[in-house]
Amino acid sequence: MGHGRPWSDVPGFGRQVSCALVLSGVMLHLSHTLAWPNVFPRLSSNETRPNFNLTDTDVTWLASLPSLSCLLTPTLTSILMEVLGPRRVLLAFLLPTTSLWFLKAFATGKKLLYVARFGIGLSNGAVYTALVPLSVELMSPEVRGMLTTVSQIMASAGIMDFYLMAKFLPWRVATGVCAAPLAFVIVALYFVPESPYWLMKKGKESSARAALARIRGPRGNVEEELGTIRRGLASQPSTTVKDQFRQLRVSSNYTPVLLATALNLLPVLGGRFAIFQYAIFIFQDAEVDLDPFTCTVLVGVVRLVFTIVSCLVIDHVGRRPLLITCSIISGASLVATGVALATSSAPAWLPIASILVFTAVFSLGVPPVCFLLSAELVPTAVRSVANSIFVNVLTLGFFLSSVTFPMMNATIGFANTFHVLASFYLLTALLVWRWVPESRGRTLVDLQEAFATDKSRESYRKIGLKKNIGKEDAVEMLQN
Repeated sequence: MGHGRPWSDVPGFGRQVSCALVLSGVMLHLSHTLAWPNVFPRLSSNETRPNFNLTDTDVTWLASLPSLSCLLTPTLTSILMEVLGPRRVLLAFLLPTTSLWFLKAFATGKKLLYVARFGIGLSNGAVYTALVPLSVELMSPEVRGMLTTVSQIMASAGIMDFYLMAKFLPWRVATGVCAAPLAFVIVALYFVPESPYWLMKKGKESSARAALARIRGPRGNVEEELGTIRRGLASQPSTTVKDQFRQLRVSSNYTPVLLATALNLLPVLGGRFAIFQYAIFIFQDAEVDLDPFTCTVLVGVVRLVFTIVSCLVIDHVGRRPLLITCSIISGASLVATGVALATSSAPAWLPIASILVFTAVFSLGVPPVCFLLSAELVPTAVRSVANSIFVNVLTLGFFLSSVTFPMMNATIGFANTFHVLASFYLLTALLVWRWVPESRGRTLVDLQEAFATDKSRESYRKIGLKKNIGKEDAVEMLQN
């Protein structure tokens, strides 16, 4: 059930599930990019020809390079999204990415690995920027939490299946197989409608009506939903990237953008990506009884299972309590992991057990809720530009985390590194408790109004209105 309503009663539920599955296929690609460094030990093994002989510097830079090149595309993507729409932009950047996976798979030297990783990072920055708004703008409020979390299930599945491929397949085969999900998504995206919010912003009301009818089905109240979108755009009108930058000066816009950015940045600095990226090296250093590749597979399975559980409970429990609780326990489990690694008398199974507890609780509440809130909290009027800023900050944090994680381990050891990372999850819990509103079951327009004040409304009067959302409607909204 979604917020007290059976899923079968939600208009177009099956169609929305289909769209969510297609869009979440993109997350398989993104998670494969994240997990790919776990093949590094095989690239330098005596069985690999040619032997790439990766140095510690190569490992660090090949792991972190996509997050660095990712910084170059979100701003351009936000401009393209305003012109073409998020669905077309998503398609445009996915098309060339399959060839980059094959370039990695057939690489004969380290230079080609660097080129492919750099190119995949460029694509990822654009893809993620377009994916977030499209995912949330197509879904009904009753099931938005559950269906948006499907993308996190796919992300967890991508990490798990790559861990399995790294263990059982030659590294070239494992790398080449990663192109398959992209081919499916590229074809299936032709059947996914464009964002009705973007269509309404561009004055294409008939196209927006057709998009909503297509995804809501015959039982959907399309006119009511169009009216809600129209009112939201009237209260915060924008049609160009320049308009959006102007509107970011308004407190009701920059406050949720800052919150969404901080919500995602803190877990990244807490090792959200680095721990899973360097999992094989963590288990090698911990000298656990199990084969390190087997340990990574266990981590992948646990992450997938608990992300599925999150999908089932997120629209019942609520965003705030789930994220606060899971952030606190995630921080505590990282402290426990550090203690287990630092105590020579600790049982050999304790480090892997602590990391599995962290993985379970983290997957239950941190990535799903942070991803969802980053889309729900940001107002429609500034979503394209705000999302590019958000992705830039997130990927910069990812890059810094990827680079500093091995450095911290070399300097202070894994044990103390985990203690430092734990503090960021406690800060996340504090941020949510103090400033983040509950979004469960609320429309995007309702959430937009949650940050509105008399001062922000006055700022909008000074900014002015754009005619293609209906000047008379906008004036009436602001006067009321």
